[in-house]
Amino acid sequence: MLSDRQIAKKLQMSYDTLLRWKREKPLLYHHIRDGFELKELALEMDKHLKAIYRQTQFIRLKERVCKQSMRRYRVISCELIPEGAFKNAAQLYWVRTDDKESLNVLLKKEELEFEENEMYINIFDFEAHSAEDESEWLISNNLNIHDINDFFNWYFTLDN
Repeated sequence: MLSDRQIAKKLQMSYDTLLRWKREKPLLYHHIRDGFELKELALEMDKHLKAIYRQTQFIRLKERVCKQSMRRYRVISCELIPEGAFKNAAQLYWVRTDDKESLNVLLKKEELEFEENEMYINIFDFEAHSAEDESEWLISNNLNIHDINDFFNWYFTLDN
């Protein structure tokens, strides 16, 4: 919640003028204050809506996959994680799926299924997440939180 001083600064007016409006024009003051509170609520709600949207997309993906291929989701490519990138890098795979959004997937090597020169994952072993760079990820439920953290620390150094 913004203070009266912060509101005055954002409105590029003097603090004394805002206080005078508070006394002499309380309806105007409360409309201004309500507007700033509404803006803060809307920004906070936007964060929650993004999380709800991501989970809704994941539920739709699960339903679509369940109808098509009995819980399996096709993988189109595997990104190499350098062996010394972090502690358990050799045990993890970073793969991309054939979904239109080209989802990233982080999983253990043993969770990747091979069949007739194709790779698959069991979609129900994953949860949807969004990284700090707003990339969308499916992360295996079988991964240790430390491995996930180490991977993303390494992942964010790739752009630099």
